Amino acid sequence: MIISGTELWVSTEAYHCYPRSKDHFTSVVLPQFLSYAVIFVGSSRSPSPLTLMQAVAASGKPFASKPMELWSKHDVADWLESLNLGEHRDAFLDNEIEGAHLPSLQKEDLIDLGVTRVGHRMNIERALKLLQDRQAPR
Repeated sequence: MIISGTELWVSTEAYHCYPRSKDHFTSVVLPQFLSYAVIFVGSSRSPSPLTLMQAVAASGKPFASKPMELWSKHDVADWLESLNLGEHRDAFLDNEIEGAHLPSLQKEDLIDLGVTRVGHRMNIERALKLLQDRQAPR
């Protein structure tokens, strides 16, 4: 497989991606429920929410097939896992954050939920925006 001129070998068992060139190295561990590996090239350690959302849509998880407003707290927890933010799963479950609550969460709310890393908050915010844009009537 060639992406951006770099030939990659993909190990789907571990969901890691390694280039055959020693010039670049990227290893991304994806959620276990994904049935295929997504390739990421570059220096970023975290896949973009857009790429993960595309992978999630094909995963068959219940939350991927229904509007965010109808997500249960368990759907929200699965969604966090799909964003590689599973460390926040329990806090969202304990606080009974459902899909209908997500659009109104502010920075302070995320911090109260234990999402103290700026990068994690940014990933959640970007993924939420993508969800809202996709579900907006056209």
